[in-house]
Amino acid sequence: MTAKTTFRDSFIYNTAMFLFSFSVMALETIFMHQLLIITNYLTATYVIAIAMIGIAMGGFISFYLARIKGYFVMFIASLLFMASIPLSYYNIIRIGEFDYPYFLVLPFFFSAIIISILFARGNSNRIYFTNLVASAAGVIFPIFSVSAIKSENSLILLLFVPAIFILSLVIGFRNIFAKIFAALVAIPIFFGTYYIYHENIKLPLEISKEDFETKIVPSIKSKFDKDFILSKYTPAGDKYLLSGSDYEKKRAKYILTDIGYNQSSDYRNINFWKNLDINYKIKCDSSNKINDRKVWCSQMKYHNWKVIFSEDDLMGKIDLFAIDDKNIFFCTNAIPLDTVDKSNGSYWDPRVPHIDNPKVFIIGLSYDGIVKSAKKLPGAKVIGVEFSPIIMRIMTENNGEGYFSVFGNYPYKDVEAYEAEGRYFLSSNDEIYDMITLMNLHYEYPAIATLAPEYLHTVENTKMMLNKLSDKGMVVYEEIIETKRSRYAFYKFLNTIKQAMKEMGIEDPNKHIIVYSWDFWGNWKQFQTVLIKKTPFTPQELGTFSAYHSALVSRYGSEIFVHPNMTTGHMFEKIFKSPEPLYSMNDYPDSLFKNELYGDILEKITSPDDKKFVESLYVFNPTYGRYYLRKKSMSESDFQKFEALLRSIDYPYELDLSPTTDDKPFPFNIYKNKKEVKTPLEFIFKIAAIMLIPVLLLAIFKYGSQRFRLLGHTLFFALLGFGFMLIEIVLMQKYQRFIGSPIYSTIVILGGLLLFSGIGSFVSRNFSKRLLVILISIIPLLIIFQAFFIDDVFLAFAKYSFKAKLFIASGLIFPLAFLMGIPFPHAMEQVKQDVSDEYATLMFGVNGILSTVAVSLSLLLNVTYGMSTTLMIGFATYVAAILLFMIIKK
Repeated sequence: MTAKTTFRDSFIYNTAMFLFSFSVMALETIFMHQLLIITNYLTATYVIAIAMIGIAMGGFISFYLARIKGYFVMFIASLLFMASIPLSYYNIIRIGEFDYPYFLVLPFFFSAIIISILFARGNSNRIYFTNLVASAAGVIFPIFSVSAIKSENSLILLLFVPAIFILSLVIGFRNIFAKIFAALVAIPIFFGTYYIYHENIKLPLEISKEDFETKIVPSIKSKFDKDFILSKYTPAGDKYLLSGSDYEKKRAKYILTDIGYNQSSDYRNINFWKNLDINYKIKCDSSNKINDRKVWCSQMKYHNWKVIFSEDDLMGKIDLFAIDDKNIFFCTNAIPLDTVDKSNGSYWDPRVPHIDNPKVFIIGLSYDGIVKSAKKLPGAKVIGVEFSPIIMRIMTENNGEGYFSVFGNYPYKDVEAYEAEGRYFLSSNDEIYDMITLMNLHYEYPAIATLAPEYLHTVENTKMMLNKLSDKGMVVYEEIIETKRSRYAFYKFLNTIKQAMKEMGIEDPNKHIIVYSWDFWGNWKQFQTVLIKKTPFTPQELGTFSAYHSALVSRYGSEIFVHPNMTTGHMFEKIFKSPEPLYSMNDYPDSLFKNELYGDILEKITSPDDKKFVESLYVFNPTYGRYYLRKKSMSESDFQKFEALLRSIDYPYELDLSPTTDDKPFPFNIYKNKKEVKTPLEFIFKIAAIMLIPVLLLAIFKYGSQRFRLLGHTLFFALLGFGFMLIEIVLMQKYQRFIGSPIYSTIVILGGLLLFSGIGSFVSRNFSKRLLVILISIIPLLIIFQAFFIDDVFLAFAKYSFKAKLFIASGLIFPLAFLMGIPFPHAMEQVKQDVSDEYATLMFGVNGILSTVAVSLSLLLNVTYGMSTTLMIGFATYVAAILLFMIIKK
């Protein structure tokens, strides 16, 4: 039973709970954002699972540490928490060396030790309220900090948290020597952190005349950079002063960093900690967590390409590099996407088919993209949306007269440009268009794509766009095929288009589509343009296309693969024109490097005879250094045996090319074997089993007389953690369709669930058992609403702005979140009364470890069965938890 706390202890408990709960969620959001930049969606999403593992481990360790009286344990844990933040950051940017972000578990582990001890010592309702409100604030914090000072500097700010907590212990400690010691530890941490932060954000506002004239100007080799520096620094006595906009001042800093001014005479030995936001050095790995393109982009400054712009917000990181004074390279989330020059666009752009007097709608205006080419169409009226606020800001600043707009020859001039998400912008108005374009608008770049949800390439969105077209109108897609996965995803996309047309009642979809390839740089034909119409292509339209395409052949090596009046024999045509849908296909491992054949396949086969059999199926080509499968010489029995062996080692070779839908919005979900989700899940299952065994042993042996009651408590917290996180992950992905951004969807759902759950826990602290049971019995009904009726609500609010949607989404989850916050603190207080304060820390750990399982399992369920199915499992979990609550609550 919890002893009554003094005001002093209560102050320390709530201060510590607020600080570390805030930090945990801020770190989770920032780490996820950084991993989205450096790796891929799947790796980034597992940050949530990593956080829950750390929280669970901290809860279990606290069962023993909570018996140590006073604040010593929390004091040590706070120092280790501080040390773990830079370790975690290093782990993220060098994940290629570590294979997985193991260090990321540390800050969550050390903070969980503090948080779970506080749960044991404080009043459950009040401390849980502080925990959830602070957690919600921590989720919201990066929205402002990342856009203002970037994610790296946001992490530096969080280093202040341990210093503030240790300073608060000056009040908490009763011994004068302990008070002095706490102050002596906290003050150096505080000022040291401030110094590092200041060095990272300061701008070179003034430079001595001698340094400017003898060190800086002679060291700048690029005329582009030298002209800029000379135009922005003006002499003032014995100094040169920097003038200009905030962007221009930052650019001056980038130039001085490039030449190592005030740091080192060799730019390769720069003090990287002074400019973390542009000096991070990532390393490629063999598991495709970090694609070599991202490494290349992060190190462009070492190829004499100059950083001229680098901004960050939770929509993504934008970097612009100057190749010379006429060309700029544009990167989003460390992926090079575009080169921007001073041209006026091209009339023969392979992404802009010819239509006279068209009303064009561009989803994804980007920096330049196809805007200038679209404006070249005779009589064109161009409207477009861009979701990145950074791009919109730099292209529209100073009424369109900003530096980048002028440099690019005014791409947005005479364009109706809106900062919005394309799907709901289209569906929220009654406008009809002659062209709707989507230029490679996947959330993940095809070369690194995993299982990111994306709602622009679903059956439902395809139907919506076709219904927004005039009779002559067409939807234009640009898709890039660089890997096997992106090729099979394109097959899946063709099936999605065909299914959408069938659901619209189109009798012969073959008359409504054209697919042709092209390439900017050679004959690789990586770019595929897809044209689809609501009405069949007319002879006149096909004639116009023929003349247009003839020009593309000589310029871009274009080739037609699917056409209403042609038979090409290409695989794209076979997929789309097949009388029966081709949803299943086998992708046998072929064209393998030695490490792929021997490491991924042969080493996992245990039988020597089976190994010899598989080796006999391959032939080595020394010219390309690859092993090729002898498909033509293989018999039917060879294929059957080979398939059985591949299944036995869990090798993904069977393809799922079924259409992408809003319920399963994963365009790159092309393998029936979900190994990339199942492998982490199996690891987490093992961790969960290992961590739960001590809990069960304690319940059986130490608290033997109450074992059945304890098992009931344990099962309840397991169900609650599992159900809460299962629903949270599904809602994050489901609300992405409404909000438009995965990271903002995460923030709204995570922050909303935490904040509103905290309010629910606090408001319900004095409710009777009968009222509690009535209220939490509504939870399953609200889950059903989210599963089957929320889409209609999304459509009703589609016309509102992005910022308005953040508040609308928060309101939509409020009732569910409010009620989901009620059972936890009441059950926690019941554990303290029935058993002990220390046992409450174990229940916190049980809740955390089952939450970890739910993160991975929900991803697997979503991509395999769909979000509605996952929500119904959450529904069943909460029904079971409510029944248990009725039993254990007195």
